[in-house]
Amino acid sequence: MKFAHEVLIDGSIDAIWNVLDDIPRAASCMPGVTEVIHTQDDEYQGVIQVQVGPMKFQLTGTVDVQRAPDTKSWTMKARAQDNRVNGGVQATINAMLTEQSSNVANLNVTADVQFLGRIGTLGQPLIKRKADQMIEAFTKNLQAAVELET
Repeated sequence: MKFAHEVLIDGSIDAIWNVLDDIPRAASCMPGVTEVIHTQDDEYQGVIQVQVGPMKFQLTGTVDVQRAPDTKSWTMKARAQDNRVNGGVQATINAMLTEQSSNVANLNVTADVQFLGRIGTLGQPLIKRKADQMIEAFTKNLQAAVELET
């Protein structure tokens, strides 16, 4: 399943980059993230709790983050499992910041996500609606974090 989101964030591109490039801090903006630990080089381990419709998941996994500071972009490869429900997620996520004006930046996020096991049995409209809600909450939390940065 492919997702694409584009949001505007008020603040300088450097302030936004500083928040987003601190992976544990950026992850804390995502609703449901309960833990992020830097394990080695560009790898992080984490836990996110998500409810999609009537099903609740606690996904535990890793994210490998490749940064490109010159283009203000990241590529992330994530794998996570919820062993309780025999399901998981694999994703490749690309994110890029572009300056709209001196105080506004555009964050463009695309993701190619594979849902495995029971998670894969959920309907695409239900999953897309949940993804949209999570991005909306992430954007609000990111905006608040950027305001603290400046």
